[in-house]
Amino acid sequence: MGTDGFLTAKAIAKRIKAKGLGRLRWYCQMCEKQCRDENGFKCHTKSAGHQRQFALFSENPSEYINRFSDTFRKEFLLVLRQRYGTNFVHASTVYQEYIKDRDHVHMNATKWTTLTAFVKELGKEGHCRVEDREDGWWVAYLARENYEKERRAKELKSHTLESDERAALVLQKQVNKAKEIGGTRKKHTIPEEASVTDTKPLSITLTKKGNAKRKIPDASQNALAVHFTASNENNSPCVNKKRKRSSRWQDLNKIGSEEKAHVREIKTVVKVNEIDSGHKAESDNADRPGSDDDSGIEVPWLHPDITVKITNSELAKGEFFGKKGKVVEVIDGFGARVKLVNSEVVLELDQDDLETVIPKPGGVVYLLRGAHRGKKAVVRSIDIDKFSVRVELLGTGEELSGIEYEAVSRAA
Repeated sequence: MGTDGFLTAKAIAKRIKAKGLGRLRWYCQMCEKQCRDENGFKCHTKSAGHQRQFALFSENPSEYINRFSDTFRKEFLLVLRQRYGTNFVHASTVYQEYIKDRDHVHMNATKWTTLTAFVKELGKEGHCRVEDREDGWWVAYLARENYEKERRAKELKSHTLESDERAALVLQKQVNKAKEIGGTRKKHTIPEEASVTDTKPLSITLTKKGNAKRKIPDASQNALAVHFTASNENNSPCVNKKRKRSSRWQDLNKIGSEEKAHVREIKTVVKVNEIDSGHKAESDNADRPGSDDDSGIEVPWLHPDITVKITNSELAKGEFFGKKGKVVEVIDGFGARVKLVNSEVVLELDQDDLETVIPKPGGVVYLLRGAHRGKKAVVRSIDIDKFSVRVELLGTGEELSGIEYEAVSRAA
């Protein structure tokens, strides 16, 4: 009798048996037995050992299915991490690598019916990064330990910093910045040509129409005028650029035409002498916080359909302090009608009595300053240390980083 050929049924059966791999439909997970054909699998299901295992399974099927599912997930992720690292790879490739082990847990014993459903759950639970491409699902292992550590640290930090504490930190930051600017201004020395020998105060008179008697310093007093303006800008009614508005509901400029001409003439004299004395007024204005132009006038940031928070504790004896509302209308740029959340109350407030509201990452905001004012964006991350956010513009996808809290607010 001749030897078995390489392609005979018996030789093929021996090689399959040695490899330990067979068709999935002829594998019994409870008994961990692989049958070679339909007849063998049928005989196995009628055996006493299989009947005992089936009786145990019928008593608590969910326990066995969950155990098989956890083992399948753990071994699949182990192959993905050790074989491919954090690189993207086709899910089917990882599965083919996994089933090469003859003792692996088969998918038909788990709670997942398809590989696609299994991959989607991996992405949902945060075990992997998954992408649905044209040729199927691709997966990449996610370092769960580092991810969990960073996520918990961020959550702990964000929970400890409540809104009041964040407001206090912002205020302290502004105070420190103002002190630094004030310290640099105190270091300015009197120019050499500015000789202050006359102790008489310099008087600047603004007259009404018909009595235009102006007292403008002559050329010999130009240096004195410069020094007076620089050292007494808080007391001068004419050239004080940092004058606070009395009310935003009134005109910012109510002086007459002749008075305006007089102010412009005085400012011209001051500007010429500042150039001669070497002062850099433009750099000082650029360092001035809360001012977006050379005039020193505060720029409005209110915008319709944004959510704001009331910060005026004296309003209605503090009844509305800390409450949030929606801006339904902007009045004269600096005022707004605010409708409180979950209430029918509508208040007319100044923007000094309001502050912006920053949502969690993924929330939609309005940009309130700069070239993109009025545009919508999505918050991608929040930098608590720098009091800024990173956003992505809706529509264009452009990312903007370092946006201050005061420059964005949650969309209502």
